[in-house]
Amino acid sequence: MKINEIEKPPKQALEGLLGVEHKDKKKWLDKFLKNTAKVINADKKTYRSYGHFWWLLKSLLIKHGYQEFGGFEQDEFRNALSNDDESLDAVACWLYQYEKVESAMTYSSEHEVSLIGGKTCAYTLVDEDVERLIVVEMNQNKK
Repeated sequence: MKINEIEKPPKQALEGLLGVEHKDKKKWLDKFLKNTAKVINADKKTYRSYGHFWWLLKSLLIKHGYQEFGGFEQDEFRNALSNDDESLDAVACWLYQYEKVESAMTYSSEHEVSLIGGKTCAYTLVDEDVERLIVVEMNQNKK
């Protein structure tokens, strides 16, 4: 898979999902990131449901002060998926994750990436920073 061949959701569709009621994008983004960090902190394995969009979401989380998921980033994915609008980027991450949750794939690290031209490619998400946190959490729960 060539990262520059990944198909992104159309910007107009993302703007429609963000909606006119979210005129204050910064406020909406802050709330989204706070709630998302809370959900992932409560069950770290849920990060896997973001698939390749995790790298875009993680960069947003880091940029806005949520350092608890580690500092490693995949700049190539972030650059390929970004719309140069943080709120639309967050909507794109949510949309991908929502589809995975609806398909009962919340904890799956295996994903199908849509490519330009209608093809798909298999992708396995592994963020060693978060996987390490999952192991630590599992070991703490055994005590």
